[in-house]
Amino acid sequence: MHYNLNEFRSNQPYPLNLLGLPTEAQQYRIVCAVSLNCGHCLQLLPQFKPLGSNFNFEFVLVTDGTEEENKSIKEQLGFSFHMISFAHQNFSDIGISFTPQAYLIDLQGNVVQNKEIRQVDDLKNFWLKGSEMIDDAGSIS
Repeated sequence: MHYNLNEFRSNQPYPLNLLGLPTEAQQYRIVCAVSLNCGHCLQLLPQFKPLGSNFNFEFVLVTDGTEEENKSIKEQLGFSFHMISFAHQNFSDIGISFTPQAYLIDLQGNVVQNKEIRQVDDLKNFWLKGSEMIDDAGSIS
């Protein structure tokens, strides 16, 4: 799905407060947004499960579903990562112009980069690229 364009650029603060998350973190984060009204997003959901077991990043999945819908999905698919409901809110407020889309966020809450997700390998490659950036910077071993 497409929303009004309001993407956050590299080195800009990401509005983590709108997701109820603290700005600073112990780990880099990947914030991925999906719409439960998007067939492509729904096909990708089960493939996200392994992303919760990576200890170099905190993976956060944001949906336009309700808390109850997220809880049901999390239980059915066995997700161990955070799922945040952004139901009845505008995805563009958190820089999402289409779904699925992901942001890599640094330890201070700033955007490193963002990416449209066509397949789960896009997210894994995004994740790996982020790992290389972190290793190069020496922030996380």
